[in-house]
Amino acid sequence: MKVWSNLFIFFVFLTFLFSFQSVNAVGLVPCGNGVFDDSGNRIECNFCHIFELANNIYKFVVFELVPIVSILMIAIGGFTILISGASKPDAYKKGMDIIKITVVALIIIYASWLVVQFVLGILTSGPDQTWYNPTTWNQFDC
Repeated sequence: MKVWSNLFIFFVFLTFLFSFQSVNAVGLVPCGNGVFDDSGNRIECNFCHIFELANNIYKFVVFELVPIVSILMIAIGGFTILISGASKPDAYKKGMDIIKITVVALIIIYASWLVVQFVLGILTSGPDQTWYNPTTWNQFDC
């Protein structure tokens, strides 16, 4: 019975933790029903809004969801280390592995933009290639 009550408390905690993030998800779709401009006219969807939507989803995942999940995973790893004690040496190793994997995942997620920026800068650099601006490769003009 204690396991079920702990699971219930855990899921209630997660519900409150992620419910505030759903408020930020309102602006993911930049057009369609319920999206109006400053003058009160509904914004119709076009092809450019697909790129805006992809950018909004990327920003939401990387800057809103990843920090929360990583903090939660580091806390779970720390809690596993805390309760491991001398009788459970495998739990200590498991907690350390959770923390290590979380840190490596954070490095991969946040370094990916830098790697793409670096590779595009190398591939498109040259004296005659003035069309490439390394700061705006991820922005679309429609």
